[in-house]
Amino acid sequence: MKKLIKEVGVDAGMIMIVDRSYLENLFNSEYIFPNPDAKLIKIKSGKYEVTWIIKDTWNGPITGEFTIEVTSGQIFISDPCYLVPEEKWSNFLEDIGCGNIVPQNTEIISSMGGDGCYDINLDFKEIK
Repeated sequence: MKKLIKEVGVDAGMIMIVDRSYLENLFNSEYIFPNPDAKLIKIKSGKYEVTWIIKDTWNGPITGEFTIEVTSGQIFISDPCYLVPEEKWSNFLEDIGCGNIVPQNTEIISSMGGDGCYDINLDFKEIK
């Protein structure tokens, strides 16, 4: 399944792709949403190999791949600053090493070279 996610806003230098349940478990359902700068897509629960491409960044085209297990049926694609409560932001940044430590079952993209709005092409291939 291919999805184009348009105009993902980046303010803290990274984009996080994560199952909704990860945030609910991490913050006891106290995360910030809806936020107009966070994107939410619905996808069937299951395990997926995901390839992503951002064609237009400060550093030119970038790409990557990761595996995600979707349990909630929903995935957030957003700068985590739009999802994490302000009072928990510093601890969250420390836990993820300012984007250098990728938690299991998530993807953090930080190679855009700067803040802005980015279109992300996602290709989900279900692992059976």
